[in-house]
Amino acid sequence: MSKIYGDNAMLFELLESMTAELASKDNPDAGFSSVAEVFQKCVGFRLLTISSVLKSQATTQRLWSSDPARFPVGGTKPLDGGGEWDRIVMQQHQSVICNLPSELRRFFFDHSTITSAGCGSGINLPVVLRGEVIGTVNIFHKEFWFTPDRVSQAMALLAFVYAPMLIARQLNE
Repeated sequence: MSKIYGDNAMLFELLESMTAELASKDNPDAGFSSVAEVFQKCVGFRLLTISSVLKSQATTQRLWSSDPARFPVGGTKPLDGGGEWDRIVMQQHQSVICNLPSELRRFFFDHSTITSAGCGSGINLPVVLRGEVIGTVNIFHKEFWFTPDRVSQAMALLAFVYAPMLIARQLNE
């Protein structure tokens, strides 16, 4: 396969696997697992969660977690209703980038659980569809992990999230 795809062979293999999983199952978990594998190989993480925005309930709901003991699937977090995170992510459709535990404290009410997982930095990426944030990808790692290159890579990889997220949202309606 590497002859066909060259340097991008790993991404294409993961995309093929994700396509096959999503086509054969009525469950987006396999797609999210493929997404996690892509993010791990390209950006790296100690903790990854993927959440859907439930505007009618003013919450986000966790669809997938690399650490389900600390961050269980189905868990919810309230949207902060106009705070800094809401302004950046929900209104401006920008990422929140934290490279120190003090920055995590500023944006995440559950920062102590995040740091207890060995994480000192994080990035919160909005998944935007038709001008509306429908979810977030939340990546955490050691302090100072999120360099400009890693942030750019993470943002580019958001394309992998749309199919399983839309399937999960449809199944949960």
